[in-house]
Amino acid sequence: MKPQVDLYVRKSKRVSEGTDTLSIRAQEDRGRRWAAQNGYDVRKVWRENESAFKAVERPEFENALAAVLTDEVPALWCFAMDRFSRKGARSVIDLLDSGKRVVFDYEDLDTSRKRDRRWIIQRAEDAFEYSDRLSYNVRTTKERQRTEGKWLARPPYGWTVDKGRKLRNNPKTWPIVERIYSEAEAGASTRVIAKRLNADKIPGPAGGQWHSATVRQIVHHPVHEGWLTVSIKKTTPVAYLHDGKRVRCAAEGEATIPAEKAARARRVVSGYQVGTKPDAPRRGRAETTMVGLCVCTGCGFNMARSGGSLMCNKNRAGIECPAPAVVSITAIERYVVDAWSARLGASDPEDALLAIVAERYAALNAPQETAAISEAKAALRSVEQEARKLADDYAAGLFNGALRNHFAKLAADLDLRQTEAEERLSALESPRVDITFLLEGYARQAYDNAEQSTRRDLVRLAVERVTVTKAPYRGARFNGAERVRIAWAESAA
Repeated sequence: MKPQVDLYVRKSKRVSEGTDTLSIRAQEDRGRRWAAQNGYDVRKVWRENESAFKAVERPEFENALAAVLTDEVPALWCFAMDRFSRKGARSVIDLLDSGKRVVFDYEDLDTSRKRDRRWIIQRAEDAFEYSDRLSYNVRTTKERQRTEGKWLARPPYGWTVDKGRKLRNNPKTWPIVERIYSEAEAGASTRVIAKRLNADKIPGPAGGQWHSATVRQIVHHPVHEGWLTVSIKKTTPVAYLHDGKRVRCAAEGEATIPAEKAARARRVVSGYQVGTKPDAPRRGRAETTMVGLCVCTGCGFNMARSGGSLMCNKNRAGIECPAPAVVSITAIERYVVDAWSARLGASDPEDALLAIVAERYAALNAPQETAAISEAKAALRSVEQEARKLADDYAAGLFNGALRNHFAKLAADLDLRQTEAEERLSALESPRVDITFLLEGYARQAYDNAEQSTRRDLVRLAVERVTVTKAPYRGARFNGAERVRIAWAESAA
């Protein structure tokens, strides 16, 4: 019976064919010829499409080495020393001392021959030196290309790469990128944007359906502002910094998303800011104060008008609700407005609710000034959130080694942006408003004297929502204290 040998074959550059690539198959064919010529049967072929130098896991290599070291197989064949390892002499010393047989075909070296020991160590060191020099050259070349704003990877959605590795707008997909930013800035959620794109039969970046996560990635990618990016441990790409400054990768004259538009879109999809174009009132909008405020406790759905009553909208649509609420519009309005008037009348100057009422009233009467303040606050919250995420990434070890310098640059950029956001907010003065007409018992009078549309706005200054429970039995007399819970405004957002 012939002795057995294992073959270890490897291609260092990752390719789509994986271990079926031509060079790997060619190595295997040569290994099988060697086995036949030297009286061996091939027991197993260990195939790998990984680097031999970088700190990556190589399970096939480890298993192949373990098989020969534990006498599971008497010999291991490898095409060449640099296919085996590029980590220098330390990768072969233990193997040489063990007396196990590993054959390096290209160099005609064999660990079982004592005369080859020095040459094996020398070739291992040569492979290490070559790999180290190659790695240095690649790093320095890429670094130089990045400082010149050259895009070194496959172009992102919306772009193409020219011969100079600069990005140019893709005429087919760039309009989609602009549409996504515009809809996000206006207030559409990433889910709604994806749904609209699919409805218009627009293929996603991979050729299939659009998803919320895909839309979010596009909105948050700095490349659409024209900036070169890097990815930190497969996280969201961030702008590449050279000497503390961002590097432009878009070719001269190519369209990009304006910085303010991009920042606003990101804040809106992250929930820090409302859109620039909230939905306009729909035709046939209810003319009662309570519609849009009341929620059925049984299912959490809004309550809709049905004649002179409000009823669970889910139940109204023919969908089962475990405890559908129904209440007289007159009764619920009287109860809520009385409670609203009493709450404002009993408030003292330090009551947090009054600050919220004042800010919301200012938004109704001075929308441009309050919009600027809201946007400045949203910008500050966004930067603070980025700073927290950066700190979390650092604590998780994503910036170890050479990436520490990049962390320092990102942190400095965030510090500058936070200072600018704080200065912008402090420079804006809140518009002066007078809400004394709602205090000291005058709220009810102001409500009664107002038009219906104003009544709705006045109540919503202080009331966030009203939850209504099902009556204990059909025809039961309305008891607001038992059936109604009023949620007062808790923030000025």
